[in-house]
Amino acid sequence: MVPHTTRFPVGGDHRRVLPVAMLLGAVFLVAVDIATRTVDRPNEPPVSIFTTALGMPCCCCGVLRRGARDAAGHRGPHRRDRLQARGRRTPPVHRAHRPQRQR
Repeated sequence: MVPHTTRFPVGGDHRRVLPVAMLLGAVFLVAVDIATRTVDRPNEPPVSIFTTALGMPCCCCGVLRRGARDAAGHRGPHRRDRLQARGRRTPPVHRAHRPQRQR
């Protein structure tokens, strides 16, 4: 849940997403641990119950949203097409994906 939510403010670059996701994941887990200890004071329920309760709606929302997009036939443009539409240089095509020359 945390890595997906960090992509919104940070962007899709993994060099920025990874450190921010690690930091926010640790903060999230500490906050959930503190909340777990204060909810049922004499007993300590497992942290996994609360993380599941918070993460499951996000997971279901993502699955339903993706299912609706796929059912509508929207797969989105490929990265190469997006870069060409913006007028940016595209990365080279791997040898296995190049069209074969006619002999």
